[in-house]
Amino acid sequence: MTCEKAMELLVGARDARSLPLLAKLHLRRCASCGREARRLDMAMASLRDLLPPAPDLSEAVMTAIRGDPLHLSETVSWGKWIGVGFLIMLSIAVAPFGSDFGWLSSLMGDSFRLPFALTLGLAMTVYCSLFIASHLDELTERFKLGRR
Repeated sequence: MTCEKAMELLVGARDARSLPLLAKLHLRRCASCGREARRLDMAMASLRDLLPPAPDLSEAVMTAIRGDPLHLSETVSWGKWIGVGFLIMLSIAVAPFGSDFGWLSSLMGDSFRLPFALTLGLAMTVYCSLFIASHLDELTERFKLGRR
């Protein structure tokens, strides 16, 4: 085994005990690789002493994944949703007056305007769909759209 391969395996491993047998033999046989392995081991040990162990977030992540994917209404207020929506609409209205739009339009011709408008329209549609889906219960109550 070459020194480069042994060092690559050592850096990729959690510690020297989890290395393959050939890499362990190389570290014992090669003085410079053994010295580097000891230095790396000391550096990792000092880092473990400095940094607290990371919390186990796997259960919280899995709970969030299994839960309601559109819980955005709990974290983002109505005002922010509507404000961002108006900002997107303003961007759609103002974008054709920008210098970059003019440059791209002159470079690509009229074939640029339709895909640009469709893309912005799709972005606004997706945004409005997310807003409605995340606030469905509140919108139903506000506009009295429940079952009759």
